[in-house]
Amino acid sequence: MFGHFVSVYASFSHSFAIDALNILATKRSEIVLDPYAGAGTTLGAANELGLPSIGLDLSPFSVALAKLRFSTAPHQNSFDKVLSSRNPNPSLNAFSSETASLFNDSDLALIASLIPKEGMDQQRNWLRSIFSTSESQLDDSAYVLLCAIIAANKSAKVTTGSNPVWIRKLLAGEPSRDTKLEILTNTFAEMLRSLNIRHGAPLPQARLADARSMPIETDSVDIAIFSPPYLNRLDYFVSNYPANMVLCDLSGIDAETTRKEMIGTTKIVSKDVSPYPIGEYCKSLLNEIWNHSSKASKSYYYWNYVDYIRSTYEVSAELRRVMKANGRGAIVIQDSFYKELRVLTHQIVLESLVAHGFRCNVTRRETVKGHMGRMSPRQTKYATEKTLYEYVLEFSYS
Repeated sequence: MFGHFVSVYASFSHSFAIDALNILATKRSEIVLDPYAGAGTTLGAANELGLPSIGLDLSPFSVALAKLRFSTAPHQNSFDKVLSSRNPNPSLNAFSSETASLFNDSDLALIASLIPKEGMDQQRNWLRSIFSTSESQLDDSAYVLLCAIIAANKSAKVTTGSNPVWIRKLLAGEPSRDTKLEILTNTFAEMLRSLNIRHGAPLPQARLADARSMPIETDSVDIAIFSPPYLNRLDYFVSNYPANMVLCDLSGIDAETTRKEMIGTTKIVSKDVSPYPIGEYCKSLLNEIWNHSSKASKSYYYWNYVDYIRSTYEVSAELRRVMKANGRGAIVIQDSFYKELRVLTHQIVLESLVAHGFRCNVTRRETVKGHMGRMSPRQTKYATEKTLYEYVLEFSYS
C-alpha cells in the first residue's frame, strides 16, 4: 500500500477486516477498537463500513502513519506552500547523535525546517499533542512534517539486516541513497491521496498509547479486531527505525524506553518471578523454557516469555474494562518456536481472555506460507522443518 516507504507487517488483510466487521457488527453506531493499530487496516475497514473506530499503538511511526492515512490531504498548492515557506535557517539541535548518524544533514535540515519556530519545549508539546489527541484531521503544517518524516525512511543511511524487517546502519563502503527528501515527501503524499477514505463516515481516531493502559472510557467499546505482537522476537520499533528516531527526538519521547515498552520486545524489561495468575499452558511453557539446555534459556529467553505472558494478561484485563457487556471481537495470532519447542501463542491469548471472563474459541487455523523459520538457515538448528500456523480466535463477553 505504501511502497517502500514503510515496513509494517499487516497480520490480516483489509478484506478480512471487512468480513469480520460484517459478521460482528449489528449496527453502524458500534465502536470498533484495534489496540495494535499498525498501518490502520482495521480502522480503514471500519471507515469503509461507516463504523466509528479507535486505534492505539506504541510506535510513534504507526500513529503518524494512521493520522496521515485518515486525514484529508491538503490540496497540492497548500502542500507546496508549506514546503516553500519553511524556515531557511533550521537548527539541528533537536536531533540526537544516533538520529543524526542515520541521515544526511540536508534531510535533517528539511525536517527541522518544517517544525514550529518556537522554543524546543513548545515544539515537543506540539508534536506530543498530535500523538495524544483523538482528533483525526491534521493541519497542513503537521501533515507535511509527518509526510517528510515517513518519507525519510527511504532516504536514511540504512539497509535491511539478516531479518528482513530489521533495519541496520550502512557499513563502510555500502552505497547510500541519493534521492532528495523533498521529492520523496511529495511522492509519499501522492500515495496518501490515492487511498480511499469514506467521507461522511466517522473518521478513525489514532492515538499513541499502550494497550495495557488504554485511554478509553470503561464500558465504551463494542467490537475489537486486532493482531497482537507475535512471539518471534520482531522488534516493531526497529522495523521503521529512522522515522521512529526522528519522531521520538522531536516529541521528547525516549526511544530506548519506547522499545522496552513494546510487547514482545527483545529487551529484558525486568526479572520478576511471577508473570500473573496464569493458565496451565503458560505454566508448562515457562517450565519447559526454564529447563531447556540452551545456554541463554534461564538468563534471557525465559524473562522475555514471562514479560510477554504478563503483558498479554494485562491487555485482556484492559479489554474487559473498556468493552461493553455484549462486547465481542476477533484476534489473528501466529504460533512460533522456541528452539525445537512449538509455542502455541494463540493458547496464551486464549487463556488470558478466559481468565478475565471472556468466552473464546478458535475458529480457523491456516498454514503460514512464508516466515523466518524457512528463510533463515540459522532457524533450522533445533527444528529442521518449522511449519507455523495462523489462528483466528473469536471472543465475547456477556
